[in-house]
Amino acid sequence: MDDVKIEYHPHTKRRPDIFPLKTYQANKRKAKTINSTRPRPKRPWKPFGSRAEFEFAEVAIKASLTKNQVNALIDVMRRCVDGKDEFAIRDHAHLCEIWNTSAVLHATPQKHLISVEYKPDDIRTFDFWSRSIWDWALECIKDPILSAHIQWDAQRLFKFNGTRYSRLPPGGKPLCFILYADKTKLSSFGTVMGYPVYARIGNFDVHIRNGTGVGGGELVGWLPIVPEDEAEKGKKDYVDFKRIVWHKSFFKLLETIAPHSVTGCWVKCGDNVDRHLFPIVLIFSADYEEQCVMGLNRGFMGLEPCPICHVPKDALHDCGKVWQLRSGAETEKIIAESRVLNAKEGEELLKANGLRAIDNAFMSVAWSDPHEILSYDHMHNDSHGLGGKHLYSSVLTYLKASGRDELAELDRRFKAMPSWRGLTHFDQVVSLDFTDATKLEHLVKILLFTSHNLIKKKYKEGALLISCLRAYLNMITYIGLQVCTDETIAAGRDAVRKFSELMKEYKNQSTLQADKNWDIPKMHLRVHAFDDIIAKGATRNYNTKINEGLHPPIKEFYEQIGNGKDVDEQIMHLDHQSRIAKSIRFQIDLYDGKFDADPEVEMEDSRPDTLKPGGSFKSGHIIFGSVQKSCSLKDISAAHAGDSAFTRFQSKFHRFLRDNFSAEFSAADFGKILDANSEILEYRYLKVSFISKVTWEAETNHLRCNPNFMSKPRYDYILVATPDGGVMFAKLIFMFTTATNDRIDPWVLIQPYDAHIGQPTTCEKDFQLYRVRTKVRSSSCFISAKSIIRGVVVLPSYVKDEDYYVFDVLDDDLFLRVQDLWKVRLGQQ
Repeated sequence: MDDVKIEYHPHTKRRPDIFPLKTYQANKRKAKTINSTRPRPKRPWKPFGSRAEFEFAEVAIKASLTKNQVNALIDVMRRCVDGKDEFAIRDHAHLCEIWNTSAVLHATPQKHLISVEYKPDDIRTFDFWSRSIWDWALECIKDPILSAHIQWDAQRLFKFNGTRYSRLPPGGKPLCFILYADKTKLSSFGTVMGYPVYARIGNFDVHIRNGTGVGGGELVGWLPIVPEDEAEKGKKDYVDFKRIVWHKSFFKLLETIAPHSVTGCWVKCGDNVDRHLFPIVLIFSADYEEQCVMGLNRGFMGLEPCPICHVPKDALHDCGKVWQLRSGAETEKIIAESRVLNAKEGEELLKANGLRAIDNAFMSVAWSDPHEILSYDHMHNDSHGLGGKHLYSSVLTYLKASGRDELAELDRRFKAMPSWRGLTHFDQVVSLDFTDATKLEHLVKILLFTSHNLIKKKYKEGALLISCLRAYLNMITYIGLQVCTDETIAAGRDAVRKFSELMKEYKNQSTLQADKNWDIPKMHLRVHAFDDIIAKGATRNYNTKINEGLHPPIKEFYEQIGNGKDVDEQIMHLDHQSRIAKSIRFQIDLYDGKFDADPEVEMEDSRPDTLKPGGSFKSGHIIFGSVQKSCSLKDISAAHAGDSAFTRFQSKFHRFLRDNFSAEFSAADFGKILDANSEILEYRYLKVSFISKVTWEAETNHLRCNPNFMSKPRYDYILVATPDGGVMFAKLIFMFTTATNDRIDPWVLIQPYDAHIGQPTTCEKDFQLYRVRTKVRSSSCFISAKSIIRGVVVLPSYVKDEDYYVFDVLDDDLFLRVQDLWKVRLGQQ
């Protein structure tokens, strides 16, 4: 059980590897550490004269300091030099001279002139700045430290589930580039736009590839923005002109890898192994509008608006049907045919296929079909699209029609939502507009649990809309899983089908939104989500969210420029300095031994239970923190005399130990623990680690059991393993440890949420609201803290006071656990 199998691509002729799950997890943790056994560089801060000079320059570039600020700091430092290090930088000009000297360490940005004819005798030229993505890639793969984190052999990963191996989607084998392009505002208060292009190397392990450090995302280009011409705005020729400028710029960006993609190139990599590398573009990450530019599609107003398949415009709402996929070769053929026809016939052919007659830059790179490398954008399609904009506004439409009281109640329920680290807490939502993708994602999740019974019954389709909301949450959870298996992919496809069926039914029955158009690309594109997962891996590999996280530095560079002139050139050069600083910092961290120690992973640790510095206590996968003053069992009973949960505290604890741990304690230890004057330690913070059912790696929850946390009581909820092999939901009441001569034990007083509830209601089944019922507070009981599986969020059902719903969309692990619990409850397992 729980063995992990890695199957390599047949061309590698490598035999499959099979590991016990714990060995696989240990290997994964080890892979995330930097190999520090290689010789350390002697002077990693070169070309700076000393480490101090580099660190000063690094601070200056990170802080986006102006020329005057740099000169002022240099003046201060020169007066403060005490001889502990050398500092010879004289002024800003000298600093720039050193930066210029260091520019040769990495591929420098270059300016290219992009000339495009708009009309006869009207040739317009634009600046396009880029760095060689081939040279950048070689720098990364030749690095001896990063080489340990590159996967060259395509793999299929399996986990044995007791009956068969569950195959994961295969990854790429060549030198894989992931590209992202999107316009962004450079200033919150201005109108100046930038058009950066970022690149990542798909072969790197995900924690490096999706990061911002060495080996992570890099700025590789700055596309020209064709100005809007009011006289030409909206005209087909001008729209085509702007796209030609875009593709000619990308031809220039890709020209350093295009020849090697055909013939390959022998490269001695950082591990001293010669490899025949074929660079390809595996993924193009972008929102729908950018995908249309890249795929030569006419967009939402075209007859076939999808850049990936030939779905007609009036069928975008139907996610249950699959249409013929586009291909680069087919698109080239259609465009070629349109060019030999007369203008009218050629335009009709292009319109029928939703295309523009432009040469696609990505066809210059072998194995990089432009329609295949377009990838599902989880952020814009879901958080910023179907969920955060359309479904949320639809629910609000019905709540507004239901009345002001319902809207006020929705705000009240959002505000009452239990707190959880990483989950946005909303004080109100109805009168506010949100643009942040994370907030929109959280808002839609919470909406299901706060609105399920607010729409007035006269709107019979209201319940159907809530069913659509639940189906949407199920679907996007499967789409967003960090690790996908055959089972979750099949479940995800089924979720897409169910969502499509429910939405078609809602579309036909809706009274308040009878005229709403659901034939939108963000409805349709999820048809391709699981094909992308199979071809390219989990959506986190191409979600635009990780790439938009690279925008803040260039916005800081823009603020640093000040004069607003030659923005593209100045930002590319400042980014180049930043990249040099980042690589030198990496070498200095290696020099300092920062990567020598393996990260501590506290899962089922074999070390004995220990009191840690500051009074925290560790036992296996749990840590108690926020220790209080020691007190006696008698003091606890007295301090909580008005709380029925603490009634007969001492005798209840005595009975619990006797019934469950009699074999573990001697009579003397029992006597010591249960003595009314025996001291215990109360704790108000709980850290619990667990193995995720999705990633098979350790994840951590941070829980509170505190009467006054951030000026209000907070008692979190947990999932507990029961002695009969089942699980139980519960609320934390009191956490403490007892001590004998040779051991310390962690205990928790809880309020069980396992009262009998009978069969789920129709609404609960339709909305998949997993209900639990609390026992009266006087039915509190004790558990060993070691039986805690993980933390959860439980919130009121707003139907009966004693009933609660489990917030199963809190994270992927809890979602899958509750899905299993549903099968048991419905008798399917």
